[in-house]
Amino acid sequence: MLNCNYNYMSDRKNWLGIDGGFGYFKAVFYDENGKLSFVKFLSVLAYADNEHKFEFLVEYKGNRYWLGEQALLQPTDKIHDIKDYSSLKKYHPILLHHAIKLAGKLDRARKGMLNIVIGLSAAHSSDQEAFKKDNIEYEIDGERFHHNCIMFQEQAGGAIKALSQVIKSKSKLSSFLVVDGGFNTLDIAQVFLNGDGSYSVASLGAHEGKGFTMVAEQVRSFIMKEFKTNVSLKEATQIIENEKYELRGVTHNLKNTINKIKSTYSKGLYNFLEKKYGEYFDKSPAVYFVGGIAYFIDENIAENFKVVDKAEYYNALGYLLQGIDTFKQEKEKNK
Repeated sequence: MLNCNYNYMSDRKNWLGIDGGFGYFKAVFYDENGKLSFVKFLSVLAYADNEHKFEFLVEYKGNRYWLGEQALLQPTDKIHDIKDYSSLKKYHPILLHHAIKLAGKLDRARKGMLNIVIGLSAAHSSDQEAFKKDNIEYEIDGERFHHNCIMFQEQAGGAIKALSQVIKSKSKLSSFLVVDGGFNTLDIAQVFLNGDGSYSVASLGAHEGKGFTMVAEQVRSFIMKEFKTNVSLKEATQIIENEKYELRGVTHNLKNTINKIKSTYSKGLYNFLEKKYGEYFDKSPAVYFVGGIAYFIDENIAENFKVVDKAEYYNALGYLLQGIDTFKQEKEKNK
């Protein structure tokens, strides 16, 4: 039984699905008008000197931090990339709180009404209680927050949950493949839809270092070679998004260079997937690409290749939907 206040769980505007990736921190939620909404920002922060008193700095556990794009304006040695589980766990409450602010849920947070569903890798499932303790109650900028409920879903399962709901309402598929790629990892799974609305999942593979980080590393190396300056992975990510590099007031257009790097990555990604999973692709009626890597896939390569709208949010969306479904099931059991 969920140890949460059910009164706050019945209002879907009190829910957030959180995908705290190493590239971007993403949240999906229902806004105050009941519309499904999305926010994302770079998973990065920078240490601020204690004498800085800017109102948009965040204070947490005695330290002050810059977030998002403002963090990238700080000296590179002060920028802290979220690039492994230990750093994600350490700074997750700060990033979570920032997502709550961007979602316009701060008033609900102050009243302890929020229910937050977080994706967590199966490799870290034994750490759930410690992770929950850090995120259900914390102090930011001298203000104490306590959320109503923290729930966890297996990290790779969010997109599958969201896709199963979409497919169930729009097609008659009984099975499909999912290729889920983010900043670092690439996960492939086979999904079987059951007649009762449930589904079964067979994991086909998980690959570290095959995500968007490969593009960011290439751009980072180019910047170092071309301009003799060092940038963090998150700075490289922003350069890729903007297709330009600004150095000492001079804007360098890198669109052609970045497009070449993206194209090389895209071809390499497709060749890797074809070599490892080509026979699965041949036999599957649909192959759905979600996460950031979806934007590197050409749907015209094969008739069964599908890229959904807002593909990078599908894990967070699935966490949100799964959390609400879990509450409904618990409520039904306890009638």
